[in-house]
Amino acid sequence: MTVIHTHLFDNGFRLALEERSTLGVSLELHLPFGSALDPEGKEGLSALVAEWIFRGAGTFSAQALLNTLDDLSTGRGTGGVSSEHMPFKTSCLPEHLSSVLHLLGTVLKEPHLHQTELKSLKDLAHADLETVADSPGDQAQVLFREHLLGNRYGHYPSGTPSGLKAIRHRDAVQQTQKLSLQGAVLTVVGPLDWSSLKGMAEEVFGSWNVPAPAFPQTCFQSPFQVHQSHPSQQTHLLLAHPAFTPTDPEWYAFMLAVNVLSGGSSSRLFDEVREKRGLVYGVHAGIQVVRDVAYLQTYASSTPSRAQETLDVTLQVIAGLKAGVSEAELHHARVGVLSDLIMSGENSRSRAAQMARDLWRLGHVRSLQEIQACVENVTLQQVHEALQVWQPELLGLFTLGQEALHVS
Repeated sequence: MTVIHTHLFDNGFRLALEERSTLGVSLELHLPFGSALDPEGKEGLSALVAEWIFRGAGTFSAQALLNTLDDLSTGRGTGGVSSEHMPFKTSCLPEHLSSVLHLLGTVLKEPHLHQTELKSLKDLAHADLETVADSPGDQAQVLFREHLLGNRYGHYPSGTPSGLKAIRHRDAVQQTQKLSLQGAVLTVVGPLDWSSLKGMAEEVFGSWNVPAPAFPQTCFQSPFQVHQSHPSQQTHLLLAHPAFTPTDPEWYAFMLAVNVLSGGSSSRLFDEVREKRGLVYGVHAGIQVVRDVAYLQTYASSTPSRAQETLDVTLQVIAGLKAGVSEAELHHARVGVLSDLIMSGENSRSRAAQMARDLWRLGHVRSLQEIQACVENVTLQQVHEALQVWQPELLGLFTLGQEALHVS
């Protein structure tokens, strides 16, 4: 039986350990610091700060900091933010974990933020924006999200050219003051003693009592149908429909229903839109969660001449889910979900990430056995009941290509 420990520190910082007899330790830290905190007109500031704090901190120069991290850990993931959190992930030997945590604490609490670094950081952000601009599919994803969630949660984390231009050194200094452990989560997987790990975390992070930043409320913008003209030889379609959140009682049943809709080569979307009609290069759907809201996002790319038919058929398949699924479809979806669960659970880094998502969104960590049982116990009736409650009205349609499309 898997042993999972959790602890909530007085400053609002949550720690979790899953004991495993592995050679190394995997950890993932999520801080409540994301692009939704960017001041209006200075989009990209939080992502810039997330990169900047690793360019020297405490007694470490930029190069010394990176060299020390590389000596202590492997597969380090630093820099960057989502709309709602800043992640740090890595793996190390058990005997190096204390040093890694102390170094991370130094980075978060004592960054240098040398003004001479600002130009190169902006150049990196501009290069990222250029990469997105060169990919019509990526560009469509960015614009779709902004129309659906608004500028605060919808803008691309790297920002905008005008936002980056407006950022000054003092803005970054002020933004780092929003770094906080209140609401942050640290998940660890490995062969560790719980009391020792808790003591390490307390020593490094326990006295840090900066209040958590106030995030704006998440909400969908008014239902929209927007087209972006582009000379691409493909038309990119993005659709948003309501979805249940991980805290809703319908979550597992709806997740399996979505797997019926888009869970591989036997799914309804793949079979109807791609295989039977040959309308698309690719089509897939999945549940996206942003703080306390969730939506079903569907993406398809087609030729301009067949794009309207692709949209019509895709909407028909999504609406058809409301009528329910078959026992065979549910069985296949269940097998697919459980297979993915087993594969990801065997990898300690993937498991640490899954634990962090649980602790972040649910406030507790689910064991793999608990998730497996919840998936296995979903009945066909429960799926149908969830779909009866589900209202698949269109929240948004975004298309990028040569000609605009319309919902008939």
